[in-house]
Amino acid sequence: MVLADTDRVRGSKVAKALGDNAWFVAMDVAQESQVVVGVAEVLGQFGRLDALINNAAIAEPHNPPLESLELNQWNRVLAVNLSGPLLLAKYCAPYLRAHYGSIVNLTSTRAWQSEPDSEACAASKGGLLALTHALAVSLGPAVRVNAVSPGWIDARDLSARRCPTSSMPSIRLVGWALSRTLPSWSPGSCRAMPASSLGRSLWSTVG
Repeated sequence: MVLADTDRVRGSKVAKALGDNAWFVAMDVAQESQVVVGVAEVLGQFGRLDALINNAAIAEPHNPPLESLELNQWNRVLAVNLSGPLLLAKYCAPYLRAHYGSIVNLTSTRAWQSEPDSEACAASKGGLLALTHALAVSLGPAVRVNAVSPGWIDARDLSARRCPTSSMPSIRLVGWALSRTLPSWSPGSCRAMPASSLGRSLWSTVG
């Protein structure tokens, strides 16, 4: 498992916590040169690619009111949330194709419904959803491409949550659920997973 992030310190700590099977590479997915170098580092370390999970994003769903939204803010969100997955797919595709690999794009329920002052996030996630089925057609059948649109996920430490058994799923449980269900999805498909319904299905499965 390879983790990529702009934060070297935190990324390295996460990789260390995950054990010997995890490796960290510093990368800003919006910078093409860094993507090229990062993919080359991964190939140099492991010699192959089997899967790409595009989860890097500016996760803040709200932007300033439309009249105050700066173009550079808009462009940065789209660069990370939409151009980043495109660049990674572009440079990973030849190696994924060689091993019949998979790409999973993490979109959001913001791609399906919006809140006030969420134009940048909604546009980027909606674009990523469309990019998913375009990539599925372009890269299939050698590379399977799917998307997941999760709702709110509680990413805090367990001790920080008010109720450990709340209906909001944790990132670890979401990952476990995807590993069990993704092989059965058709290429280009996307599953919308509101937090409440995903939480219920996860707790019933785990329990």
